[in-house]
Amino acid sequence: MNTRADNLTIMIVEENIISGVMLQQQLHEHGCHDIRILPEPGIAAAMMKKTNPDLLYLHLGIESKESGLSLLKYIEGEKIHTHVVITGSEEELVRDVIHYSVLDYLKKPLTGESISQSLEKLKHHKQLHQSLNGSMNGHSTKLIEINGNKEVRYYQPQRIILIEADGNYSHLYMEDGRKETVTQNLGKLEEKLPKEYFMRISRKSIVNTNYIRRLNKQSGEMEIECHGNTIKIIASMKYLNQGGR
Repeated sequence: MNTRADNLTIMIVEENIISGVMLQQQLHEHGCHDIRILPEPGIAAAMMKKTNPDLLYLHLGIESKESGLSLLKYIEGEKIHTHVVITGSEEELVRDVIHYSVLDYLKKPLTGESISQSLEKLKHHKQLHQSLNGSMNGHSTKLIEINGNKEVRYYQPQRIILIEADGNYSHLYMEDGRKETVTQNLGKLEEKLPKEYFMRISRKSIVNTNYIRRLNKQSGEMEIECHGNTIKIIASMKYLNQGGR
């Protein structure tokens, strides 16, 4: 992905053509030139895989909400590496997209400062990803990205020992003893985790198999140990017999 503004490929999905052109002009002022404006999310979905833009400005309004959410689902499902900035004037709609990997939320009317900040976030995101996606213990480490309602977090999966579901939230138990809560449900997280490390052991739990120390086949009680600390959880034999599926 490019991070220099003059090399970025940008897609604007905006049903109001005047708003789309105004955003395009503001991006021009920031040195961006490869910009395509599309009126509907459906048209954008058909072009995403071919063009794979660096950045997508997606307007989300009352009328375009469902089609906009469908586009976000498509991007995530097809694993298209495009960063998304949501634009709109309806603050309550933000709640509908917090579970997707969205780079930023810009409230209309857009300003030069807010657009500049979104471009800086993209640059920072790329730099952070490159600096952290190194090696650990001689093995290549791919970070997983978890989007929250106010920030994007990055985790080295080997350092997660247990994940437990709590409705639309998930609790991550880390090897250093920390417990972190993220705004993403267990199903979404499971899709991002490397299958060579993680296993679904129940409807509410995913465990890093490197930390399993004991399993009672009758009761399903499982012990996870890390740095001398032990966590006891109950595994579903149904899940285990299905290989964690």
